[in-house]
Amino acid sequence: MPNFLNHNENQIHPEVEKIEGDFTILKYVCSQPKFDFQPLPLESLKKLKHCLKASNLSNYCGDRRFKLISVPDILPDELIEKCGMHTKGERTQVYNLNPHYYGNTCRCYRAEVSNISEEKGVYRVHQFTKVEMFGVCLPEDSEKMTLYFRSIQEELYSLLGLHYRVLDMAKHELGAQAYRKYDIEAWMPGRKKYGEISSCSNCSDYQAKRLNIHSNGNCLHTVNGTACAIPRLIIALAETHQTVDGSINIPNVLSHYITGKSLFQNLSSFPKLTPVQAHRYE
Repeated sequence: MPNFLNHNENQIHPEVEKIEGDFTILKYVCSQPKFDFQPLPLESLKKLKHCLKASNLSNYCGDRRFKLISVPDILPDELIEKCGMHTKGERTQVYNLNPHYYGNTCRCYRAEVSNISEEKGVYRVHQFTKVEMFGVCLPEDSEKMTLYFRSIQEELYSLLGLHYRVLDMAKHELGAQAYRKYDIEAWMPGRKKYGEISSCSNCSDYQAKRLNIHSNGNCLHTVNGTACAIPRLIIALAETHQTVDGSINIPNVLSHYITGKSLFQNLSSFPKLTPVQAHRYE
């Protein structure tokens, strides 16, 4: 098998070569929200502080000799069998996944954090949860699949009532793996800035060659897209739908999951949180 690892970067889509600066704005979606008061950033919404802790989290982390880890949701047959569970036969303890589209809730880790005021709180954190989409397809279908993933993202954020812009990213913003990458930035009224909440990358055959993903001898293409990155989506939702009294109007698509049309309007049902210093065991 050829040593593809010696090639550090993917090829670039011809349209990306034409981009000057960091990106080209493809379109704006929905209008910016209008307020008859000064909108506040997430961490300044007083009523939200009853259920959101965004700083000084070290006081809540103790040590009882257990190391907290997250494990994969999908495992290869070989590893499952080494743990003593059968993967073959009519009655097994596992099931197989065979579709071309995969969705997964995963934990993400970042070494960098920011000290600038616009990115304080939960905007840029060491660990966060997101829902990621992953697709495998024939080479001739990867551009179409990328646009399909992007359409899912746009539909989701439009239904949530967010104003956002879609960006076609320049080549120095692609990373090693992307052939073409679209970013979606939502307007965050309290911060008075756009913030990235999602991206979608056509990785062409870059990942497939290295992971030996093929069909009938043909190397396939992969597409990655973020459906929902939790912390920044919370920021965009809270700042967009905030009211003058600090409560949050719930988008219609979420009303089925939340009692009442306004969140945190009545705080009597919220327990009062009392910070405590965690005890550290030797």
